[in-house]
Amino acid sequence: MVNDAEAAAARARAHIPVVETRLYPGIGHDLLWANPDEVIPHLLGFAGRHEAARA
Repeated sequence: MVNDAEAAAARARAHIPVVETRLYPGIGHDLLWANPDEVIPHLLGFAGRHEAARA
């Protein structure tokens, strides 16, 4: 469980140089359904900036 999302994001940025973080205050595990108009474009943008994984 993450109690401090800002601290978790800062730690990720400090230890993973290429990490991308975005916080959605007040939204829990239902992130995609709670705010799809904001979340989906960011997910698609992230996917578009990265190579597809080879299975």
